[in-house]
Amino acid sequence: NQKLSEGYCGIGSVKTNIGHLETAAGIASIIKTVLAMKHKVLPASLHCQEQNPYIELSGSPFYIVKEKQEWTQLKDEAGESLPRRAGVSSFGFGGSNAHVVIEEYPEQESYADTKPCYLITLSGKTEGVLRQRQVDLLSWLEGSIQTDSISISSLSYTLNVGRSHFKYRAAWVVRDVLDFKESLKRVLEGNQVKHYFSGVVDKQNKPDDDAIYEKVLEETLLELRKGSSDHKQYDRNLRALANLYAKGYSIDWDCFYDVAEKRRIPLPTYPFTKTSYWLPHDKPLPKMIKE
Repeated sequence: NQKLSEGYCGIGSVKTNIGHLETAAGIASIIKTVLAMKHKVLPASLHCQEQNPYIELSGSPFYIVKEKQEWTQLKDEAGESLPRRAGVSSFGFGGSNAHVVIEEYPEQESYADTKPCYLITLSGKTEGVLRQRQVDLLSWLEGSIQTDSISISSLSYTLNVGRSHFKYRAAWVVRDVLDFKESLKRVLEGNQVKHYFSGVVDKQNKPDDDAIYEKVLEETLLELRKGSSDHKQYDRNLRALANLYAKGYSIDWDCFYDVAEKRRIPLPTYPFTKTSYWLPHDKPLPKMIKE
């Protein structure tokens, strides 16, 4: 617990930075607060160097954040760090007052990637979108985050469980993030890639041996859940599962992962289809119908 005289609670306003946003003022304040928590920084409020003499903050826990500064964590009585917390208030012209308290989510400890290989899946509603997802993911892997800091199990879990699965599918069986990045790059270059599977799901025409595939899927999942000290057998089972996924079979992903592996990470999302639908310029516009 902190003493009130220390002034440990900063006060800021997004309005001083971007102006009055009317009905969007509340959500703008929430976005500012969440970004401040993400970067662990208290942004400065502009144009407030001269304080109103009627505002007396001395002896209180509050102070005005006039300069950008690190957002340090408070300590409890035992000396343990407390999560960062913030209150956001938004006031309306009619006298409404909305207030929300936001607390940061504690970072989870990284999970040790102990399995011999992992399954990565991507899909799209069209072939072009699937390729764009591959381009976006490769760009992300080569960009802002170091490859060594990414957990392959978290990458696998996020893409398999945290994303929808569409008609055009691709699947990889890889050892680690570096292996996946190199394989993804070769796929985009049009080269032959080992342990890569792709397919187009045709729900109207299932194969004649559908029951056989379903049994293979069930047995493969069972073997993978048990785990195996035989790395080659585990790899073969995972490749069989990747092949079944590419053919369009549904997989119970949640049962496929251990509890410790169930950790999502921020990854590129589904891309928008960049198609414009403008009225043709060489044809007259239709006349409005008068009733």
